[in-house]
Amino acid sequence: MQPDVIVIGGGISGLAAAVDLSSRGYAVTVFEQSAKLGGRAYSYRDKKTGDSVDNGQHLLMGCFHHTRRFLQMIGSLDKLFIQKNLEVTFFHPQKGFVTLDCPNLPAPFHLIVGFLRLTTLSLRDRIKLFVVLRVISRLDRADGASANMTVEEWLTARGQSKASREYLWNVVARATLNQRPESASATLFIRVLQEAFLGSGENSLLMVPRTGLSELYTENASRYIAKHGGRVEKGTEVSEIRFSKEKVIAVRLQDGREVPGKVIISSVPSYALQKFLPFRFTGLLEGWKDL
Repeated sequence: MQPDVIVIGGGISGLAAAVDLSSRGYAVTVFEQSAKLGGRAYSYRDKKTGDSVDNGQHLLMGCFHHTRRFLQMIGSLDKLFIQKNLEVTFFHPQKGFVTLDCPNLPAPFHLIVGFLRLTTLSLRDRIKLFVVLRVISRLDRADGASANMTVEEWLTARGQSKASREYLWNVVARATLNQRPESASATLFIRVLQEAFLGSGENSLLMVPRTGLSELYTENASRYIAKHGGRVEKGTEVSEIRFSKEKVIAVRLQDGREVPGKVIISSVPSYALQKFLPFRFTGLLEGWKDL
C-alpha cells in the first residue's frame, strides 16, 4: 500500500512525527538505515552484565511538553520517574556530593534559593549564576545575538567561571542537548533554560526514565504506527529522493525498490540529506549544517 507520508530516519524526531501523523489518520512509512531505532537516543545491552545502558547522558525535563505528549500517546509515560521538586546531585572531586535542592516555591524563586544553597561553587560564583537568569529573561526567542555561538562561548561571555560551567551549566547542556558544550548551540541551550527556569515550577522538574532509552519509546512507537496502518522498516537505507520537476514523487531504496510518496519528511542530519537530493537542491542546506 502506498503511504500517505514517508519519514526518513527512525530517531526520536522521526518516530514522533510518524506517531503524530498516524494519530491524525495518515498512513506513514518510516525508513531507518540502522538495524535499531532511536538515532542518538538509544540503549543497548551490556554483554557482561546484561544491563540496559544508554549511549550517553540524556535528561528529560518538565518543560519538554511535546516529548511528554509523545510518550503519553504511545503509552510510555509510566516509564518515567517525575520529581516533585527540583533536586540534582552533583559530584565535586574535592567537595564530594552536593545537591541542588530547590524548595516548592513559585518560579524562579525556587531556583534562586537552590542556587544559593549550591556549595560546590563559591559564593561569588553562585551570585554570578543570576547573571544568566537575568540575561535569558530579557532575551527574545528570536534574538540572533547567540546564533553563531556555542554553549561554552556564550557562558564564558556571560562571566561564568570554569567551576560554574564544569559543575553546573555543562552538566545541564550535555544532558539536555546530548552534545559537548564546545559544539552545542547556544540558541538551543537558551531555549531550554527559558522553558525550564522561567516558566512554571513544574517545567524545571527532572524526568528520569525507569528503563533504557530504547525501551522507553522505540518499541511502543513502532507498535503505535503499525496499529494505525503504517510501518517501520529497519535496516532500510534511502539512496535517493526522486522529483518530477519540483515535486517529490518517490524515494528509491538501496535494495532497488522505489516507494511512491507525495510527502516526505527527513529527520536525518543535513549532511545525510544532501546525499539523497538532486544536486540543484543541495545548496538550500548550506545554512542548516550546524543545526
